[in-house]
Formats: sequence, C-alpha cells, structure tokens
Amino acid sequence: VKHDKGKKVSPGGNLGRNELDHSSDGARIKDLESKFALLERKVNNLKYQIKYIADILRKEQSKL
Repeated sequence: VKHDKGKKVSPGGNLGRNELDHSSDGARIKDLESKFALLERKVNNLKYQIKYIADILRKEQSKL
C-alpha cells in the first residue's frame, strides 16, 4: 500500500500521527461542548432576567 509521497504504509494504515490527531480532536470537541453548555446556561439566565425586568416594567407601566 502506498501513501503520500510514495512511502509504503502497512495495510492497517498509518496509525501513529492520525491516531494522535483524532484524540486531540476528541478533546477539543469535548472542550467546545463544555463551553457551549456553559454559554447556553448563561443565555438562559439572561433570558430569565430580561423576562423578570420586562414584567416589572409592564407592572410599572400599567400604574401610569
């Protein structure tokens, strides 16, 4: 089996470097998922706060 630049590779493929790339990709994906979950919680918290403030403003507006 020939690989890039005509180098021979075992039938199992070139595991060394590609394997490392995949594991670091997995770590990056997990890190991004964690950051995304944190952002999602923060956005939901902001939505709640905006709704709370809007309710207060509506009540004040109805008093006028």
